[in-house]
Amino acid sequence: MTSWAVVSPPTTAMSLVTINNELGLTSSGSKPTNLPAGTHSYTGYAVVSAASEAGNGTVTLTANFNERIANVAANIPANSASGNSNAYFFSANGMNINVRDGSFSTANARIGEVGKSPYTANIKGYFAGSNAKGAHGLVYGNDSTAQMLGVFAADR
Repeated sequence: MTSWAVVSPPTTAMSLVTINNELGLTSSGSKPTNLPAGTHSYTGYAVVSAASEAGNGTVTLTANFNERIANVAANIPANSASGNSNAYFFSANGMNINVRDGSFSTANARIGEVGKSPYTANIKGYFAGSNAKGAHGLVYGNDSTAQMLGVFAADR
């Protein structure tokens, strides 16, 4: 088993793990003690794993807690520190925020290689820490995108 953690904001973390040559992604954060009011922006780190490579880049998440809606966008440039050849992205708009548990999700996200047709994906994430200072989550496709995954961790 091989594992490595990506540098993350203070209230959240994400890790990549390889077991029997299979890559796995995780994200984590402390349970939010409460959710704030208003609109807040989060920035941090993202990874996309494709069939033959993984790349790292940045993520931005905007949450409107009054409207209970969140948007996320990640940019993974080609030739990132991970050594990927291709540029990747994931994004979603209008994700529902569950104020009871601090989660957000959608089945209408997009993930893919820049310049090519994106795949439909799911996102499941959570806000973390005191007053929801962090956010983290996973991006995973349906059967046609089973080999493309994403993970993110961000702070405000």
